Amino acid sequence: TVGEVLLNNADVEIYGLDFSAAHALDSLIALADCTEVKVSGCRLAINTAAPSVDIRRCGKVTVEHCRLTSSADISITDGCRNVVVSGCVSAGGGVVEVIDFVKADIQKLSASSAPSRALSLIRGITANVEAACSSGLATPVYFEDVANLSTSGNAITGTTNTAASDKTTARA
Repeated sequence: TVGEVLLNNADVEIYGLDFSAAHALDSLIALADCTEVKVSGCRLAINTAAPSVDIRRCGKVTVEHCRLTSSADISITDGCRNVVVSGCVSAGGGVVEVIDFVKADIQKLSASSAPSRALSLIRGITANVEAACSSGLATPVYFEDVANLSTSGNAITGTTNTAASDKTTARA
């Protein structure tokens, strides 16, 4: 288990970290102004004051095969141009949010017993989404001001108390 990772103006790859111990951190991973970021295979099991993973103003961002529990969340904001989220699982975790993006490709995002939504996409040009939620009060996705929206794979699905929320100008 490690503490806060804060890196600016670099290409960054983070693999296999386990954040599951008590702490007093604002974020577990905070990255800004990076050319390329890859976060892979991390376990985020802590609720933080700020987003658990906070990525801002980076060129290419890839988050893959991460597991979110205990309301841990991922925030990719402030003009990240090319965002890929693939194979992440939220089991009682928080939202994956992507705000102010050019292109977002969200594949195989899965949420079970999520306390809120699994994915928020806000103010973007192009998004391709595959997301599924089951049980809990989760809403699979929330869209706002996404110019071009498409789905792939199993599309956007939900069961039990889930319902898709669509507040967007998107065209599927």
